Amino acid sequence: MSILSVLNSRFILGLFLTIIIQGFVKVSGNIASSSAKYCAIWREIQPCSCTINLSPDQDPIKIILCENMASFGDIVALLKDKFSPTDRISLRINFSNLNDLYSRSFKELNMTIVNLKLDHNGLR
Repeated sequence: MSILSVLNSRFILGLFLTIIIQGFVKVSGNIASSSAKYCAIWREIQPCSCTINLSPDQDPIKIILCENMASFGDIVALLKDKFSPTDRISLRINFSNLNDLYSRSFKELNMTIVNLKLDHNGLR
């Protein structure tokens, strides 16, 4: 094998590895940007979860899901003052015990709820 062919093959190998690494970085960047759809405070509101619905024709909506909560008071304790009043919130509460809801108010959360869904909470 001549020196020229060895150098040429090393150049091609280096170019190939560069392309692979650049592709990996691009894919990793896409993964990171897609995970940005979770709210920044998701750890602070566990066991509730928060994602952001980004729609090109509307302002972003933060979707908060709380499940298996012991009371509405627990939900208030978790979520109160965690969001700005200007944030648009879709709040879903499922499979929770909301027996104390009659004496409470969603205003306690200090958030703009644009969509509220209560499912399987044993409300009477």
